[in-house]
Amino acid sequence: SSSSSSSSSSSSSWLSKFFDAVVPKDGASSSASLARMDDAGLARVIGDATRAKDDALACAYDVARRTNALGGLELVRCYDAARDGWSARAFHDACDARGPALVLGVTTKGTRFGAYNGVGWYSVEDYRACGDAFLMSWAKGARWTYEEGVACENVSDPAIYDFGAQGPCFGSDSLQIPLGFAPKHGSSYAGVGGSFDLGESNASGSKIAKSRLGSNFAAPSGTTMASVFSEGFEAELKDLYVFVAPALGRADDDDSVYVS
Repeated sequence: SSSSSSSSSSSSSWLSKFFDAVVPKDGASSSASLARMDDAGLARVIGDATRAKDDALACAYDVARRTNALGGLELVRCYDAARDGWSARAFHDACDARGPALVLGVTTKGTRFGAYNGVGWYSVEDYRACGDAFLMSWAKGARWTYEEGVACENVSDPAIYDFGAQGPCFGSDSLQIPLGFAPKHGSSYAGVGGSFDLGESNASGSKIAKSRLGSNFAAPSGTTMASVFSEGFEAELKDLYVFVAPALGRADDDDSVYVS
């Protein structure tokens, strides 16, 4: 009887650990007890960033406060394509396991755009659902704030394409930033089970991004937006940043399995 009880307890403990490992850590549900800045605190950090002429950081704080996961938390720029490299490898090295993330970018023609991934990237080689994901677009001349941008909501799955051989991609065609090391068709299925890239000759990466709204992300009703880029369905990028909250990142020794 004692042995049976011990075996049952051990089995229950193992199952608890298993389910804890495979439940998605999406940040939004696990961060409720984190210390967050109030409106006054956010106004201060946004003001500091503005005075430092870091418009991207100021915008990141302003947009992030509209999200459940990142709102009010300290943000860091974990990825800067100009600094880290225009490649999928550099992107995932900097962004994987960092929790919910906000992408901000500028095209060579001046279009500013953004995208929020509430589940983060982990190179799981699969599509992922994320009901609170959204895209942002700003008209030329508009201030880089949430109020002056246009939010495009996630209307159908999949929302996030989380493949190690491509950069941040939202929906099947809503926003695709493949970067370098990406196969011709933007899929890394060939890399499942092993390392995958197209060689160091492709390390310089690609600055071409594409956006076509309607399938997985849609512009607000009453608007005629067909892309987050004012110049059309394709644009060349000048800047690309990813912001995350250090408080939500996964620890280096946490080998939990993230699933969609």
